[in-house]
Amino acid sequence: MMEFVNKKTTELDETELHDIVTLFNTVFHRERTVEILLNQYTQNPFGTCYHTMMYDNKELIGHITGLPGYYNLNGRRMMAVNPIDLMIDERHRGLQGFMFLVKKAWSYYKEQGVQLIYNLPNNNSHPLFIKLKCTQNIGSLYTFVLPYRVGGIAKNLKCLNFLSIAFSWIWVTVTGWFASKKNLHFSVQRDYETFLEKRYKRSDGKYSFGDVYGTKFVYKIMNYEGKRTAFIIDIYEKSQKAFCGTINYLLKNESKNFDLILYVGYLPFANPGLIRVPHKLEPRSFNFCGTILNAEGLNERDKYTFYNIDKWDINLADDDII
Repeated sequence: MMEFVNKKTTELDETELHDIVTLFNTVFHRERTVEILLNQYTQNPFGTCYHTMMYDNKELIGHITGLPGYYNLNGRRMMAVNPIDLMIDERHRGLQGFMFLVKKAWSYYKEQGVQLIYNLPNNNSHPLFIKLKCTQNIGSLYTFVLPYRVGGIAKNLKCLNFLSIAFSWIWVTVTGWFASKKNLHFSVQRDYETFLEKRYKRSDGKYSFGDVYGTKFVYKIMNYEGKRTAFIIDIYEKSQKAFCGTINYLLKNESKNFDLILYVGYLPFANPGLIRVPHKLEPRSFNFCGTILNAEGLNERDKYTFYNIDKWDINLADDDII
């Protein structure tokens, strides 16, 4: 018999924590520990996440986590949740189980005072979210890259490293000459006042920080799918000049540690010192969806703003991928 249980992270017992980790590692073929799990789920302004668990004869077969935070929508601070770690055991996958799990989670979030839901579903769950009308498409994020050392990306191109290195320096230098200093302002963005204290304590907590032109930024260098990658996670003030300055900083200070620079997000300008990859050539799609769970106090302008990607400051800082 199918059973659903809702709990906060702080209410989970040792058995439930172990079962969630086991299911995660089985579904995603990874080796997460209970310690990492707790770090992911408690490093947010609320100190907890919201879990919906699906059981079949007392066996955990499905799970989804609501990661909470504050977001500003047209100047108003609101409680938002990012549904992460959606997983269903392979033996029990199907449209009905997915629908029940998500619907139960959405009801639980609403009980907890959540007003907005946003998510970056993978290509497997994205069509289901849309088909079941759990969320709406807001847009797609872009992948921006700079192949600094092509031999580290494709070994057979190692002889061309000198060309890609020279190209990277020329590209960011020339781009910087024409880069605008205008700082973009977005109608929907994370509430930095409550966001920064906890966000970069998640995962292994190994994030790096820099400052250029008075603008702070966060990055993480890691081996990603066999490639030494410098992820630009977030730049607090977004202008072309700030992005170019960040790229320059990485080239000067970290180039021996990476072969590729990568930024995933949505920007209204096409050239931030990196090369924007067309959607059809992206190695991975970043679908961006959302729904207004509680519209109380919102007007039509607020609703239009929420569902318009041009109004969002959105990147990997908002998700749990990195």
